[in-house]
Parts: sequence; C-alpha cells; structure tokens
Amino acid sequence: MLESNSDLISIYDLNLSFLSLVKRVLLLNCDAAQQRFGISQEVTEILVNLSPTQISRLASSSQLLLRLRPQADAFVSRLACESKMESSSALNAGDTLFEIEF
Repeated sequence: MLESNSDLISIYDLNLSFLSLVKRVLLLNCDAAQQRFGISQEVTEILVNLSPTQISRLASSSQLLLRLRPQADAFVSRLACESKMESSSALNAGDTLFEIEF
C-alpha cells in the first residue's frame, strides 16, 4: 500500500516530535526516561548523542518509531467508554502509553 505524501509528512512530524521529546527527557533524567519510554542503555547512548540533523534523518523513516505499550489498550478502551475525567487515573503520572520501537 502506498502512503500519500501527507501521510509521510504526518509520520515524519510525529517521529520528530517524539524523538525530540525523548531526547529532552533523557537529558533531564536518564533513568526515569529509560523506564518511561522503554529504552535500553544502548539506545539511550545513541539518542543523546544524535545531532538535530541526525534526529531529522531518523524521523524521516516511512514507519512510526513508536508504538502503544500493551497496557495502553485497557487505558484507551476505558477512555473511549467513559467521558468522566476520573478515567485518566488509570495511568500513573510516570507512565507513558508509548515506547520507542527500533
């Protein structure tokens, strides 16, 4: 299946935003970022040393570089079924729904 140019641009934008966020969080608190995003020490070392140009090149992949974590399914289902704000309590402050996929 061929993706349209707008799909590829959207994938690039999402990848770039996510990689930039992950690198920023890694630089602030490496251990917490590794746990939150499911990143190994090896991937951490690669990401923190990437230049902005390299991050942009990596983001230009035609595939998403992130995926929903397995526990996100229940959370997303619950959000879809309930309109109340209390449903967001199913996710702890330090948890994320996404992790990097390489």
